[in-house]
Amino acid sequence: MKLIKLLSILMGTLCVGCNAQNPNVTVVTPSDFKTAVETDANGILLDVRKPDEFAEGHLKGAKLINWLDGDSFKKEAENLDKTKTVYVYCRSGRRSNSAANYLADQGFKVVDMKGGIMAWKASGLPTTVLDSDIFFTGKGKRVEITFIKHGTLMIDAGGYCVHIDPVLMFGTDYSKLPKADLVLVTHEHGDHFDKTAVEQVWKDGTVFLSNGKVAELSKKSEAMKVGETKQFGALSITAAAAYNISPGHEKFHPKGRDVGFILDIDDLRIYVAGDTEEISELAELKDVDIAFLPVNQPYTMTAAQCIKAIEMFSPKIVYPYHYGETDLKPIVEHFKGKKDIEVRIRRLE
Repeated sequence: MKLIKLLSILMGTLCVGCNAQNPNVTVVTPSDFKTAVETDANGILLDVRKPDEFAEGHLKGAKLINWLDGDSFKKEAENLDKTKTVYVYCRSGRRSNSAANYLADQGFKVVDMKGGIMAWKASGLPTTVLDSDIFFTGKGKRVEITFIKHGTLMIDAGGYCVHIDPVLMFGTDYSKLPKADLVLVTHEHGDHFDKTAVEQVWKDGTVFLSNGKVAELSKKSEAMKVGETKQFGALSITAAAAYNISPGHEKFHPKGRDVGFILDIDDLRIYVAGDTEEISELAELKDVDIAFLPVNQPYTMTAAQCIKAIEMFSPKIVYPYHYGETDLKPIVEHFKGKKDIEVRIRRLE
């Protein structure tokens, strides 16, 4: 009789477990998860592990939201767009299952990766230690921006690899990164131009564009003048003005020497400012989807100057970069709750 009662309790427990899965949660294999993420232009990819786990390696484009930090997780979840599918994973699948059910209860449609990142790696699928964000053009072309360090970026523009200001001084291992179809260098300072780094991303057919001084020093790049545009299939590159205007700081980046770059990929426009301040030319920028603005006076902008710069041309998404130890909270707080401008902070110390 006791055995029958015990079996009944166990069966009841198992049934509760079976019914616990929210119907808005789909559990898929790592390979199916990969396909779904790569083909969903509007999807949100979440890594729900701890920060130290995330730093050791994660899926490209993943946003870290620690499930074990309950209050923070719930706060972050409140800011997610419920019209988009959320893709979640953890180490082995336990935390992501809990997170997936919580999100589904809040009204999200969720896809959970079975077996977590352990199963992902066992399937031979790649991870990265670098943060990246993924966007799609209006024509469905996938654009991935990888945040390396300081002022260094890598952009995969629909399979066309662009390295911006590659340098070795921050410990980047370029042997593990794709070779460049295009190298862009804003100016000759050592934290932006490094001949050895350029050589390490070089391959047959690489195109190298820069300001005039880097062209003189490198003997390999083509100098671009402000306002000049180069076309590479669906990708166009336009040189933009970049210089200091604060009294006593003009010597760092004098007017007419350096450049920033505007990248147009189909209908997606990315502005990489280089080292500049809130110069008048910013007001002439139109329809910028993504902007990288430097924040580290005396060499570039203060947080207050960056806020002014953003308001001059209203990009949809802003990434402060080149920021060192600058406090970015004033920028984040100023635009918090404003629907038309989103400020994103990534690991670019």
